[in-house]
Parts: sequence; C-alpha cells; structure tokens
Amino acid sequence: MIDDRAQVVKQELLRSNGFSRCLGLRLVGDAIEEVDDMGERIAGDTFLVLLNAHYDVIPFILPAHEARVRWEPVLDTRSVGVAVPARPLHPGDQYELAGRSVAVLRSRARARS
Repeated sequence: MIDDRAQVVKQELLRSNGFSRCLGLRLVGDAIEEVDDMGERIAGDTFLVLLNAHYDVIPFILPAHEARVRWEPVLDTRSVGVAVPARPLHPGDQYELAGRSVAVLRSRARARS
C-alpha cells in the first residue's frame, strides 16, 4: 500500500514538471498530546504557514478544519515593517502569497451568536 501511494506522489510530481515551489503547513494547536505541570491538557492556537519560493504570486485556498473558523494574518514577509491587515479571512477565501515570501495565519473560532 505504501509503495502504491509513493507511486501516486511520484506521478503527480512528474505531471507538475517539478513545479513544487510552494508549501502550506497547518500546525494544529489542539492536537498536542502533552500535559502541563498540573496534568491539564495543553492546547493552543492553530497556525497556517504558507511558503512561496516561486518568483510570482501563488494563491492559497484557506482550509476549513472545523466549523466557525476564521484566519487572522499574523505575519507576511511581503510587508515587513508594515502592519499586517487585521481583517479576518474565512475558509475558502483565497490568500495571494507574494513571490518569495512567507505568511503565517492563526485560526480562532468565531464568537457564537
């Protein structure tokens, strides 16, 4: 089974002509399996790290890993020294990541109404 998956990945990479110059990584804050000194489960925010090694803009579609989520930009290297926009983004929104840049977004559950 592992060999079959490896073949599929290899075929996809060959089909893309080696054009894998971007990466999105979600770090899930509530998937931590550790406990603190008091024996309480450790949980934190979830972060989305977007990396673009290409010279041009690459659009990323923001994931919906749970209900009522919004993504808040924390860092975008295209705007070093400039405040990151505070406007929250929603799952399915497109994030235009500038060429040769990194962005970090944090997810928080929306307030219940």
